[in-house]
Amino acid sequence: MYKIKVISSTIRPGRKGPLIAQWITELAKQNGNFDVELLDLGEIELPLMVEPNHPSMKKYEHEYTKKWSAKIEEADGYIFVTAEYDNTYPAPLRNALSYLLTEWNYKPSGIVSYSLTPFGE
Repeated sequence: MYKIKVISSTIRPGRKGPLIAQWITELAKQNGNFDVELLDLGEIELPLMVEPNHPSMKKYEHEYTKKWSAKIEEADGYIFVTAEYDNTYPAPLRNALSYLLTEWNYKPSGIVSYSLTPFGE
């Protein structure tokens, strides 16, 4: 069974991302070939990336980085659920991606993108 991580990328109050991410998680579970886990960046609360070593070295000093690394390392693939903010993806997703390097390598990923209004989520 493949391990899939669904990553909900928004953290703003009143966000809709977790609802969409939960829906995608349930759809993936129905397939039967996947062990699916929802990772909500709004609950994980990664601070801005401040690790002193480059992520390629995997010499993480902060416990939250070690936990994030372990979660991403164990996955076989990812589904990113992301809003469109100002014609790009949200800063929390960019931050979460930047924490790691080799943990993401050579694993398939998909993107579910949404935009509810022209003025945010």
